[in-house]
Amino acid sequence: MQSPVTQIFFSLPTIPNAIYYFLKRFLAFTSRKIYFNVSKTHRGLVDADENGYTSSKGVFAAGDIVTGPKTFVEAVAFAKKVADEIDKYCLKN
Repeated sequence: MQSPVTQIFFSLPTIPNAIYYFLKRFLAFTSRKIYFNVSKTHRGLVDADENGYTSSKGVFAAGDIVTGPKTFVEAVAFAKKVADEIDKYCLKN
């Protein structure tokens, strides 16, 4: 006799849309109060190295604002790398 299994299905756009909605609401609240002076590329993107460091000390960037449009998998991989660098930075300072 098998035990019942509960399955929950999400369509692929649901999770990124939820993340987008949260960030949009968060940034709408904070972006009016926080401004960072970071250099930009000729394409208007934030100029950050492969670890997310920008021209302003302690300011990191990741995602489409650095690379331009990429796949979800590429964005998550880059964000994880930058998050690790932020962790190192915070532990050091």
